[in-house]
Amino acid sequence: MKDKKIIEFDGHTAFPCVAHNGDRYAGMLLKDYFASKAMVGLLSCTINQTIDGIKTDKSSSTVAKISYDIAEAMMNERFNRYKS
Repeated sequence: MKDKKIIEFDGHTAFPCVAHNGDRYAGMLLKDYFASKAMVGLLSCTINQTIDGIKTDKSSSTVAKISYDIAEAMMNERFNRYKS
């Protein structure tokens, strides 16, 4: 079994909620949410397009890499727009 990588919590979540019994749930990481949205777009595009120099061959590793690259760019842009 591969070593699990610890994901550093960046303080941003999507869909936090409070259950009827008062338990609080953080929801999913906002970066993961952005990546999932990017993944849907990537999987719907034509094969062999190039995005940021990476050919979209639709292999799982390529789709995951590009999805998280897009999510990271979205997080950075979000930070730049909302910083005080």
